[in-house]
Amino acid sequence: MSQSLLLFEICADAYLKQMVRTIVGSLLWVGTGHWSVEQFENALKSKDRRAAGPNAPAVGLSLQRIEY
Repeated sequence: MSQSLLLFEICADAYLKQMVRTIVGSLLWVGTGHWSVEQFENALKSKDRRAAGPNAPAVGLSLQRIEY
């Protein structure tokens, strides 16, 4: 089984608890065909975390930089 590397660069002026994991998990649902792009967009527009896909596992996620 081959391994794939996925790189997500997410920039914001503030983050909520597990926000990046939720975004990445939802994007993975789009990439694996569980969701369409429109479903992802609707989840974002709803501003309701319950509408999001599952959280991505924390393994492999890392904070690279903080700018002030």
